[in-house]
Amino acid sequence: MLHWYCDLCCNARCPQRIFTGRFPDFVDPFQRRTKRLSQALESIAFALGGPGGSRLSHKLHMVTSGDTLLRLVRQAPIQVPMVGCIVGIDDSAYCRGQRYGTLVCDLVKHP
Repeated sequence: MLHWYCDLCCNARCPQRIFTGRFPDFVDPFQRRTKRLSQALESIAFALGGPGGSRLSHKLHMVTSGDTLLRLVRQAPIQVPMVGCIVGIDDSAYCRGQRYGTLVCDLVKHP
C-alpha cells in the first residue's frame, strides 16, 4: 500500500521501493521552492531588485540571495502591452484665464 506521506512502499511485492509523490499544485517537478514562495520572491524582486529584495526576504524568513531574485526577474514571462488604443482629449476652462481641466478618455472601452 502506497502512502503519500512516506518515502517507502509498504507492499512487499512492489518492485519499486522508493518513490516520490508529485504535488503539481504546490511544487513543480525538480524545484526546491514552492510555487507560492516563488511568487512571493518574484514580487519582492520586481519591487526592490537584488540587494534590497534580499534584505527584505531575510527579514521575512525567506532567505535568498540578490542574484536569485534577479534571476527570477529575468525568467518572468514578458507581458505584452495593449496594442493601439483611441484616446479622446478635451480641454476646458473653469474660469476664463484662471483654472484649466483636461479630460482623457479611452474611446475603445468607453465610447
